[in-house]
Amino acid sequence: MISRIYIPHRAQNSKKRKKIYYLEYRFDPMPKPKSVSLRTTDKRVAQKKAQQEFARLQQEAEGIIQPTALHNGAARSLHDLLNEYFRDLEARQRSNTTLIKYRQIIPKLFKECGWTYLRDAKIQGFNEWRADAELEPKTLNLYLGAAKGFFKWLVDNDYTVDNPLRKVKPVKLIDEDKYRRALTHEQLQRLIANAPDMRAFVYRVFYYTGFRHNELNCVTLAEFQLDRQEPIIRIPASLAKNKRFNLVEVAPAIMDDLRAFLATFKNQTDRPFHGLIPKIETLKKDLARADIPFETEQGRFDLHAFRKTLGTHLAMAGEPPQKIQRILRHETLAMTMKFYTDISLIKARESLAKLPVLGGKKEALQPSKPETPAGGTVKVDFPVPSVTRNNKNGYENDAAQPLDDEPVGHDLALVGATENDLSPLNSNLSSPTIFNSPRWSVFRWLRSYFTANPGRCPPMRRGERARRTI
Repeated sequence: MISRIYIPHRAQNSKKRKKIYYLEYRFDPMPKPKSVSLRTTDKRVAQKKAQQEFARLQQEAEGIIQPTALHNGAARSLHDLLNEYFRDLEARQRSNTTLIKYRQIIPKLFKECGWTYLRDAKIQGFNEWRADAELEPKTLNLYLGAAKGFFKWLVDNDYTVDNPLRKVKPVKLIDEDKYRRALTHEQLQRLIANAPDMRAFVYRVFYYTGFRHNELNCVTLAEFQLDRQEPIIRIPASLAKNKRFNLVEVAPAIMDDLRAFLATFKNQTDRPFHGLIPKIETLKKDLARADIPFETEQGRFDLHAFRKTLGTHLAMAGEPPQKIQRILRHETLAMTMKFYTDISLIKARESLAKLPVLGGKKEALQPSKPETPAGGTVKVDFPVPSVTRNNKNGYENDAAQPLDDEPVGHDLALVGATENDLSPLNSNLSSPTIFNSPRWSVFRWLRSYFTANPGRCPPMRRGERARRTI
């Protein structure tokens, strides 16, 4: 533990600087000493203030009293703290869209909750406001997230001890993949046919390019590169959702109308679609004229649902998922498949009809049963290969003759025969023979078939065959 007062060397050696005393202190958990100004040039006053300040700092370190910054923060108005919060966001280079959104919703929330000072912020007040607010669940969660971010900043900067909204849980939303739905080709055609010309053109641009609302509203004329061999639209990192430079490929179906529309603008800094994006109420009216409900059990259809419609139509056309991901400019393929593909519009029966036909009728797959004549002999209706004794060993070719290391006893064990049953083998092998014993009919066919088809029955060593026999 260290505690001493001192005057900095720069003040001692300077004639212009005041010789103000400082307190240097260090407690056991602290890695290195700290200094605090005593704001006095009198040594006796400095010693007395040092004792008081050291005692207060020691109590704060032990947790006996709250830090002074917490007392100051509890007495300050939320308006002043919000201004510091917004200045810090600007210093961290947060986007203008985020700053504008926070400047609108956070003061509105504090006003409706009746919070003027930091000590007024209570979890009960927020719950009462949320219960009476007639807002969508997604909007309520937006207010909650913005307020939590502000109070977390206060905790990180030692303005308060705890976040009063830390235990507040967000409103449960429906499945995000069901929040929006895609339109069919026929519904999309009706929407464009019943909308005014300019809005119909904007709807077509949304559909064919996959633009987001803010991207299309703020993109400048200089970003449209339609005179290239492969026309593209550049999206700066400041406008893109992932904060990266993106390229949008233009569909040929919208190319001529888009060039004619952009020809009316001269300045490269102009925003051609600024102010032309219809509001949600206008879209609802266009949907009503086209006899299309705005919201169903599958979800709602807003301007962002044009992206889901584009992804669904590409999937229906048989495009690979990786191409759809690239067109929609998603980071992951899971995002494209889960949220931007409407499974209800994709017919599985059409895909199943494209599968090849395998096999045949059930009766054709079953082997014919052996016929049993009156004399008790069995005739096997399997194809028996013809073997002629033409070579020196008495067989037509080398593939037909048995292997030298094939034990006869093993073959007899396969069919349950004995040495006394070998006499039928001396008969003519060029044609099927009806034996008195059914076992020899099966053995004759098996040996002839596997001998003529060595690829289906690979030769095995004597030891392997013996082990299998055992």
